[in-house]
Amino acid sequence: MNAIIGMTAIGKKAQDMQKTHDALEKIDGASRHLLGVINDILDMSKIEADKFDLSPINFDFEKMLQKVADVINFRVDERRQQFYVNIAYIGGKGYLPPAGQCGRHGDRHHR
Repeated sequence: MNAIIGMTAIGKKAQDMQKTHDALEKIDGASRHLLGVINDILDMSKIEADKFDLSPINFDFEKMLQKVADVINFRVDERRQQFYVNIAYIGGKGYLPPAGQCGRHGDRHHR
């Protein structure tokens, strides 16, 4: 919710259309993430009521990580901090390597 409120304020103040567009994209991503959190909470109540079924689905892990990074980068930028996600590729599939096997922050490994 903080990302949505913060990016809305940035979008309102932005005089550059690209900054406004970027803010709207981040608002969209953050609001979808918030909806996902709300749905997860509702799912927890289903689990507690023993009325929840799991279904395996394929998804783009890198895209999911990018959406998470987009949501939290607002606060990271505000605090002048840095946030990096390292993704390694083995056999064409992305995965997060075990701790200690990552390269420098921000590197993308191709194998």
